[in-house]
Amino acid sequence: MSDSRLRDHEAVKKEIARGVVRRTATGNVSLQRGRYLTREEIDERLEKVKGYSIDNQE
Repeated sequence: MSDSRLRDHEAVKKEIARGVVRRTATGNVSLQRGRYLTREEIDERLEKVKGYSIDNQE
């Protein structure tokens, strides 16, 4: 599968998963609106902030 087709496939899978969560979530408005992070998204954010230090800000 080419890179663009793979990205398209992953985007479709992610949208399907979000749709399932939206339809099945009860009592949690954030989930119903699709406002949540997947484990992969959380891991990506953690990698981005690993080297960040608040002490270096001036």
